Amino acid sequence: MDKKTLFKRLRHFIYIVLITSFLVIYIASENGYFDEIKNKRVVLTNEQIQKFEQDISDGKEIDIKDYYVEEKNAYINKFTQLGSFLSTKIEKLVSSFLDKTFKALNDFLNS
Repeated sequence: MDKKTLFKRLRHFIYIVLITSFLVIYIASENGYFDEIKNKRVVLTNEQIQKFEQDISDGKEIDIKDYYVEEKNAYINKFTQLGSFLSTKIEKLVSSFLDKTFKALNDFLNS
């Protein structure tokens, strides 16, 4: 297999991955997946407020640790660090490319 064919296949694969990723995120946001996560946090908070109010009316001793629920998901590993690093570099590259492209287009239109 020559380099052109390999590069062409790699380019098509990258396009497919990017389009698929975009579609998955778009569909998830349109279906309210992210809103549902936020709503669960609000419900949990409302439940803790009700528990707090009930404890006050019952005359129980109040401690903030009983009502504070810390949801901490540690997703830090080598893959997430690599993903974060790559996304930052890609963002800078794309931003630079778009800036140069629009500047060239602006210069072309103004000349």
